[in-house]
Amino acid sequence: MKRIVLTVCAVAGLAVAVVAGDLSISQGWKYTKNGQVRYLPPAEVSWNLTGNGKLDNVQLVSTNILGDALVVGGVTTAGFFQGLNMGPVSVNTNGVQTNRVQIGALDSGGLFLPLLNLDTNQAAMTWLDTIALRARATGTNSVQLGYTITDR
Repeated sequence: MKRIVLTVCAVAGLAVAVVAGDLSISQGWKYTKNGQVRYLPPAEVSWNLTGNGKLDNVQLVSTNILGDALVVGGVTTAGFFQGLNMGPVSVNTNGVQTNRVQIGALDSGGLFLPLLNLDTNQAAMTWLDTIALRARATGTNSVQLGYTITDR
């Protein structure tokens, strides 16, 4: 009887060790429109990261047509990215919403290629394929972008 209890405890401990990683993400969503409903319940996934670089930053993003280079600090390999559009520094009083931020990179011709487009208070997370990230605000206002980048 003691052997069975010890075996069960050892297997349960192994399962916890596999689930607990350096980075855990819980994500889900629901879509409801015109009678169509799609639901993905929240699920958690964990990863073990090989690098130690991590940066948390808030950066002012201008309307520069080529975008502003994002500071990546000690991150040296493309890893996890989470960004949040924290909104414009000054709000335009004419009622026009000019507070989106685009996140992307330069293409082979040196032009800005937007890959993510975030409205105010909207966040996105993804795995990166480059750390040469750029961001630009659309419209007339600079935007604060809060973000976290890690090594993979």
